[in-house]
Amino acid sequence: MQSHGHRGFRQDSAQRDERRGKILLASMLVGGASLITGMIWIGQKLRAPDEEKSVPKPSAAVAAAQKVKETTELELARLESERKLAEAETKIIVEKEKQEALKKEESNRAKIRHYYAVTIFEGDEEVAEEFIKEMENIQREVARVYNDGIPGNEPGTREQYEDFIMRRLLARMQSNPKISRWVGSRQPDALVQGLLQKGRKAPAENPASSLFGSGKYGSSGTGFWISADGWMLTNHHVVGDAKTVELRLSEREIIPCKVIKTDSENDLALLKAERTPTDWLPVSSGATELQLGQTVFTIGFPNAMIQGLEPKFTDGRVSSNTGLSDSKNSYQTTVPVQHGNSGGPMVDFGTGWVVGVMNARLENTRTGAAEDNVSYAIKGNVVRTFVDSVPEASSAVEAKHPLAMAKNDQKGIIERVKKSVTLVLQTR
Repeated sequence: MQSHGHRGFRQDSAQRDERRGKILLASMLVGGASLITGMIWIGQKLRAPDEEKSVPKPSAAVAAAQKVKETTELELARLESERKLAEAETKIIVEKEKQEALKKEESNRAKIRHYYAVTIFEGDEEVAEEFIKEMENIQREVARVYNDGIPGNEPGTREQYEDFIMRRLLARMQSNPKISRWVGSRQPDALVQGLLQKGRKAPAENPASSLFGSGKYGSSGTGFWISADGWMLTNHHVVGDAKTVELRLSEREIIPCKVIKTDSENDLALLKAERTPTDWLPVSSGATELQLGQTVFTIGFPNAMIQGLEPKFTDGRVSSNTGLSDSKNSYQTTVPVQHGNSGGPMVDFGTGWVVGVMNARLENTRTGAAEDNVSYAIKGNVVRTFVDSVPEASSAVEAKHPLAMAKNDQKGIIERVKKSVTLVLQTR
């Protein structure tokens, strides 16, 4: 019992010593931590005045500059809001005018359809509509023949022109189910002759037929004035190898025009006429690439023989910064173009500056029909370099700039471009 009690005492004593050791160690750790914390606090207090002194207080000039910056940003935001509002209002006006033009065009078409229905097709307007469509197809064929660049491939006289129309009209009437059913037992040749005779008696004047029916002109395209003293741009393929061409002005006056320089590789031609135009267009240097989706438009004379001699507006967007086969000298756009639009200006809708020259469209190689929304324009930097290669033209362009226009004044921009374009006629 005693041995057991002694061993128990020694064990209790050892446990107490162990506990005292742990308590002493914990006290030392707590004390050390407090000492370190205190030293850090003292150090921070000692450094704080120096750090406070090292932090510069903003000067009055800095505060004023900050105020100017905030005011400027607010003003820019206000101006941008006003610009967007004006642009939206202008788009509404332009769209309204386009819709009115479409309504007018449909109204005119309805009158023509009714005229043919009453005078030719015994009141059948459905057949009259088919007839109009076939005539439009024939006129496209005529335009291709006149613009294919093959000498002697097109009708040279009015009689040849009418024979050309008659043969194609006869073939199309026989292949069109609705017209063919209406023709029935009638003699197609005599009917077509009668149609042509009635067409001559139609009351409406057709200046385009008079112009192209003379056989004087082999092809046509669009050009636009770039200076106050008669310098003009168009495509090389519009003028070909001609030394002179003719310009039909908006006043229905036809004047001669010299071909000064051509660039077949970039499809550009520089012309000079002894004429002071009523308006002309500023040509961009093209230093900055157009953005994808940027809105552009052209005004020209597509299929002048069919669609008439008044300038036509079409617009679209930049869809690529490269042209056919990734050419760096052209843009691809969605601007709809036809034969005759060649040489027309591609204009930035926001500024009114020429940023390219329309020169091609993508066609179906089997049918010759245009692929939807694929056209091409020579870039502004290529155009401007070409103009600057002729010192007289370069000086004339810089000598007198067109009057500045308000940004995004789309109605005013369209009107200026309309006055600046002209029909270019290549004689045989």
